[in-house]
Amino acid sequence: MTHHHEHASHHNATVTDPVCGMSVDPATAAATREHDGVTFAFCSAHCAATFDADPHRYGHPHPAH
Repeated sequence: MTHHHEHASHHNATVTDPVCGMSVDPATAAATREHDGVTFAFCSAHCAATFDADPHRYGHPHPAH
């Protein structure tokens, strides 16, 4: 007897929370934000609020000098 799993595989489609660095599945993220045409996913409302306070710090890291 063979079992075939027909589930969509979203396990590999994770992104990095720009605030804490945690891997987040965008489909189940606690929060998302759109900034300058880029969607960011967050592990928690706290990380999203931290991003909201200074999105350029997390969304656009300053170039190294």
